[in-house]
Amino acid sequence: MTSISLFRILLRVFALLATLTLAHAQVIQPREALVIGNSDYSFDPLRNPRTDAEAMAKALEEAGFDVTVATDAGQDAMEQAIQTFSGKLKEKGGVGLFYFSGHGAIGETRRRWSTPSRKTVGRRSPPSSRVL
Repeated sequence: MTSISLFRILLRVFALLATLTLAHAQVIQPREALVIGNSDYSFDPLRNPRTDAEAMAKALEEAGFDVTVATDAGQDAMEQAIQTFSGKLKEKGGVGLFYFSGHGAIGETRRRWSTPSRKTVGRRSPPSSRVL
């Protein structure tokens, strides 16, 4: 190995270490997550959304997120969770992550809808755009 290539390698390692040091020194922004997993549908129950949501919540908590979890949430519970989540983001700022597992739909205008559990079938679902 030539001294020039060794120098380039050391320079890259130094640059990487400097980048990691600067990234670590930055102030960590608040991290909020809303995780919803709906399995309990009268028309087509699903097996995995509840457990997927629980696994996702655990992973996000380990990554430093303040996580709110709702499982088999009906219309009112979804609306309340979304409103609370949105309020936290507006108040604290930072990073927000919304995760939904369950049935959903895309309307004629390409608007995405998250479907509440069986508790409120027939009522209008909250649009995903309402989260943020």
